[in-house]
Amino acid sequence: MTDTILLPERAGTRPRTTPWAPHIQQDQRGSREMQAALAARVYALPDVEERPTTLSAPGARAIWLRDAVPAGPTTSTPGMAACTSLCHPM
Repeated sequence: MTDTILLPERAGTRPRTTPWAPHIQQDQRGSREMQAALAARVYALPDVEERPTTLSAPGARAIWLRDAVPAGPTTSTPGMAACTSLCHPM
């Protein structure tokens, strides 16, 4: 992917997260509309799909790389989530 989106520097403090993996963001959650817009963009990427999470809270969404994507230094192990719990239930 060659498209780059420049984002403004965030203002304020960092969100609080748990110290263990998978990290759980404890505050500063985006609106439902923002979460839906982010999910739509992420799940529209090539070789990305949504599957149930195997690590996070029930109802959390997971971002998976398709099984056909070979593992490498910048990809997750085949059959594992690339990122889990994009959006926690609110």
